[in-house]
Formats: sequence, C-alpha cells, structure tokens
Amino acid sequence: MSRVLKDQESTVVRILILAFLTVAIHAGRPAEAGWTITQLTDNSTHDMWPAISGTNVVWYGWDGSDYAVYSNFAGKLANTNFTNLNFLGSAGGPAVSGTNVVWVSYDGHDSQITTNFAGQLTHNNYNNYMAHMPDISGTNVVWVDWFQDSAGLGFDLNSNFAGRLTTNSGMSYDKTTAISGTNVVWQAGGDGIHSNFGAYWGPGYYGRADISGENVAWTYGDAFTNFSGQLTSGGNRMNAAISGTNVAWVEMGGTLETNFGGSVPGFNYYYYMGSMSDPDISGMTIVWNGPDMSGEPDQEIYMATYTSEAVPAPGAVLLAGIGVGLAGWMRRRRAW
Repeated sequence: MSRVLKDQESTVVRILILAFLTVAIHAGRPAEAGWTITQLTDNSTHDMWPAISGTNVVWYGWDGSDYAVYSNFAGKLANTNFTNLNFLGSAGGPAVSGTNVVWVSYDGHDSQITTNFAGQLTHNNYNNYMAHMPDISGTNVVWVDWFQDSAGLGFDLNSNFAGRLTTNSGMSYDKTTAISGTNVVWQAGGDGIHSNFGAYWGPGYYGRADISGENVAWTYGDAFTNFSGQLTSGGNRMNAAISGTNVAWVEMGGTLETNFGGSVPGFNYYYYMGSMSDPDISGMTIVWNGPDMSGEPDQEIYMATYTSEAVPAPGAVLLAGIGVGLAGWMRRRRAW
C-alpha cells in the first residue's frame, strides 16, 4: 500500500513540475509601464469633441444628415440637427458623467441644452439665441447662455441645479464653464478664472479651465493648477483637462503632455472648423480627436491609457500560483 501511495505522490509531483515548467516557458514578459493607444472610430467623416468619464466616451460625428451624438457604450445617442460645423464648433462638444450625457441641439431657431436623462433643459424661443458649452457631473449640468440687450452682447452661466450662476449686462461675458459635483469654474473674459465656491485665479485671460473636486487646471501661455502651481515654462500651452490630480494639456502645434506620464504618443495636433484636438481626461485615460491614421482627410477619436507600473503577464500570475501550490503540497507530504 505504501508503494502505491509513493507512486501516486511521484506522479503528482511530476505533473506539477511539468505544469510549472510549461507555464514558465510561456509566461511571457511583464507588460511595461507606458501608454496604450486605441482608435475608437474609423470612418471617412469627421468625429470630434470627445469627452470621457471612466471608460465611457462620447463625441460628435456625421450620420449622413446631421452631426449626431455617439458613444462607445450605447452607440448613437441622438441627432443634434446641426449641419454646419462652424455653428457646432461655437456651441461646444458633448459631455459625459457615468452614462449621463449632455449636448447642444438645434431646433431650427436656437441652440438648446439636451440630455439623455432629463430631455431638453432649455426652451429658448427667439432667433439666434445660443445656449452652449455644456458640462455635466452626475445629473448636474452647467452651460453658457448667449444674450443681447440694449448694452450689447453678453454671456451668462446657467445650471439645472442652482439656476443662473452669473448675471451680466451687455459686452460682458462668462464662458467655457466646467463642473465637478456642484463646484463650478469658468473663464470670465479677461478677468481670470472664477468659481462658485469662493476661489479666484487672475487677473488675465486664462483660456479654458477644468475642475475635479476642488482641483483646478487651466492654461495661460503655460499650464497651471491650484495645487501644484505652474507646470510648464516657455508658453504656448492650451486646453488643460484634469481628473483628480492628473492633468493633460496641448503644446501648441505639437504634442499632448501630462503631469503623470509625459508625452502621449500618437497625438497629432489638428485644427478643423473650430475643433482643436481638445483633450479630456478621466483617471489616467485621455481622449482627443486627431487626423485619420489611414491618411483619409477626416478626424477620428483616439483614447490613450497610461499604466504607471509594470503589470505581470497572466502566465506569470498562474506560474506564481502553481509554485505556491507545489511548495505547500511538498511541505504537507514531508509532514506525513
């Protein structure tokens, strides 16, 4: 009986050792830290103004009759009724939070703010009125209202959770708003970056600002944040985006840069009818629109994810598991 048990033990050991060696040979090398680039669209029409939340991405794309809202999680979401890229570029791109999406639609007279969870939020009823530049956090939405009074043209900020956030008279403007929770920041003309929670950065023309919690990023020649100060030197930066403390920005005419993974490979600065390769960020994943890599004269949507540490290959994980199991079995065998 003892000999039979020893033969069985010997067979088990041989099997485990063989499995261990087989996996060791095919375990593969660890995935290196760095960027993984994914092209989300591949067609012959323009796709532009992407936004991201987690891994959910939305953008505008041509559907054959007008520019529609598309996503990588639910396909086509809605038609905007915009057929003119100049108007659409002035109106701003869609925004996403989870699976909640907001965009600008056109009713034949005015632009309206529309969502996939609460329908149309604005009901402007006079010609050439623009509700535009929306952003979203949860179900909270902010946008910019264009108006004209006796003093001239102006812009105010509006929302679906606190009503009107700013009140200007003609020839004044607040624009390029962004939201996180109920915290809102906006560009106030040449008067810097304002917020609804008491913070202010200025004066000066600071371009687009973005917010994550109470962390704010913006560009004014260089890239800045309210928690790390000036991130770059030498000027010519634009279109900052932030997620947590991760920041991305565009080097004018050149590269897409970050404060956590350096340059994003495969990025090509591109300007077409108001679309300027604007990035958006969620965690360590960035999206942008750029030239079609196949050489066709259109823009596509790209996504890049940064892995900050080497990740073991699946075979290496299995190898470690087999090794632990074999060592444990051998200890128990000796105890018998």
